[in-house]
Order: sequence, then structure tokens, then C-alpha cells
Amino acid sequence: GVGIVRDVEELSLGSEIEIDLEKTMGATARFFKLTLPHYIKGAGLQLNDLTSPEITDMPTTRSTANTQEIKLMKAWERVEQYEKKVVTVYKTLQVCANTQMQPYRTILVNKYVEGFPDWQIANTIQYSDRQYHTKKKLALCEFAECLETQKIKNGTLDMPVLLRYKE
Repeated sequence: GVGIVRDVEELSLGSEIEIDLEKTMGATARFFKLTLPHYIKGAGLQLNDLTSPEITDMPTTRSTANTQEIKLMKAWERVEQYEKKVVTVYKTLQVCANTQMQPYRTILVNKYVEGFPDWQIANTIQYSDRQYHTKKKLALCEFAECLETQKIKNGTLDMPVLLRYKE
């Protein structure tokens, strides 16, 4: 319908560059399935920590006054890098649209954090199967787009770029 066209237009950055929805969706879904669990393990967290607001209160720097072994500091730095990435994902989810028309955050959290099956999420947001799959694709693309800003804000530019553009 008309709503979908508007959604797709909002996703194209300027008139020159057009986002490839299918490829972006694939890249983002892979990120949630493969990359995110790796970040979460590396930060010593659990997937459901992503729904907790405390995640943003994580220390970004720890005092190194008591310079124990360099090895330990390096290990902490690695954990902190993962923490920052997890926080970046959390903040990206928070800025994703979450309205009746664009229930993107609900879809992403239910699917990739809570691990609910698609049919159950479709029921929750009261969309037909086909509508749900369209919204899910747009949700993944919106996440990919919002992630770019959050990477800058959170100093995690080494996270992958999930946006894919049409040739």
C-alpha cells in the first residue's frame, strides 16, 4: 500500500544513493544472528541484557591507578570494546521507530533479543504474515541506518556497516 512506499522513501539517503533493501536486510539479520552474540560474550553479558536500561550505565573507562599486570589491562580494554559495541546496539534499538505503523523496535527486540518466532510477533503487533515480513525487512533496514549514527556517537566505528546500496 501507500504506507510501504513512504517507508522505503524514508530509507533512501538523498536521491543519488538508494539502499538495497534485500541485501541490507540480509546483512543486518546476519549481524543479529552471528556478530551480536560474539559481542555479548566478549562483554561478559547475556542477550537479554539488551532490554535492560542499566546497560547504558556501564563504565566506559576504568581507573588504572593500580596498574596491575598489563595483561589484565589489555583484557579489560577488550571487554570494554565489546561493552561499547553492545551499548551501541542497545542505543540503536532505542532510536528505531516504534509506532503502530512502524513497530520496528518491537519486531527487532522480539525477534533477535527475545527469540520469538515470526508468527508470534506478527500476532503481537496484529499484522498479517505478508505485512509482518515487509515490516521486518524495513525494521532491519532502519536498524542498519540508525546504527551508523550510533557508531559515531559511541566511538565504535570498527563495527560493520550493514547498509548495502544498489549498484
